Amino acid sequence: MPDKLHEFPHSSGGEADGSDWYVPHVHVPPPTYWPMVLALGVAVFFWGFMTMLLVNMIGLGLIVISLVGWIGEIRHEHERA
Repeated sequence: MPDKLHEFPHSSGGEADGSDWYVPHVHVPPPTYWPMVLALGVAVFFWGFMTMLLVNMIGLGLIVISLVGWIGEIRHEHERA
């Protein structure tokens, strides 16, 4: 087992940056608005408990729409990879 980082082989999926250091490849998903829409839906949903049922239903709709959109986006990203 190598005891220094620069002794790791460059062939395990990372990139060499011109020096002896190993730069690992890290997959970062693209940014999305769905978590923010989900947070808004949760806030509106709980606000509906203090006001009226219509606001509660709007919040529930936002929660469902954001979860469907976010999960769909993750599934399509996974299929492309």
